[in-house]
Amino acid sequence: MRRGRPGASRTPCRPRPAFLNADPEIASRGRAVAEQQTHYDFVEVKSADILADRERSWEGFTSFVTWSTGACIVVLVLMYLFLVR
Repeated sequence: MRRGRPGASRTPCRPRPAFLNADPEIASRGRAVAEQQTHYDFVEVKSADILADRERSWEGFTSFVTWSTGACIVVLVLMYLFLVR
């Protein structure tokens, strides 16, 4: 390990960031502090809406899987016809 000269103070490679040197009381003057939110507005959700959304999502997913499987089969058949034969 390399050591500095005796009696020499060690300095970091980079200067210390200014926010670390700031006094917390001085740093907070003149700045707005966010207030804590205590009231939340909730929208009434019907279970039928949730079920309908999930059914639409499931139908879309199964349709995607069906078409993707069909496309993979077509690509594999074409690869067999043109590359193997």
